[in-house]
Amino acid sequence: NEDFEVHVANDGEELLEIINVHRPDIVISEVMLQKSDIFLVREKVLKNSATKSIPFILTSHLKTEDTVSRAISLGICCYLKKPYILKELFGIVYLTLKGDQI
Repeated sequence: NEDFEVHVANDGEELLEIINVHRPDIVISEVMLQKSDIFLVREKVLKNSATKSIPFILTSHLKTEDTVSRAISLGICCYLKKPYILKELFGIVYLTLKGDQI
């Protein structure tokens, strides 16, 4: 209903393929992925000049100081703990895509 084109990945390898082929404006992902985790995906994305500026938003039931520190070190713009409010996620997406600070 929000007029977004959405691609869904079933695991970390598929997510990397989607990022490399479709160059999304933003990535929203659970931290724990099959065949990888989002931090390893992010590290690979940062090594590619064509994809390194894609912002990431993370979600997880398991949000700890360690995972938040790792997210910050990888330039991840936002990390939401589940359950999150969908309107809040949409607000973060809109602000991020507009280039506003969160």
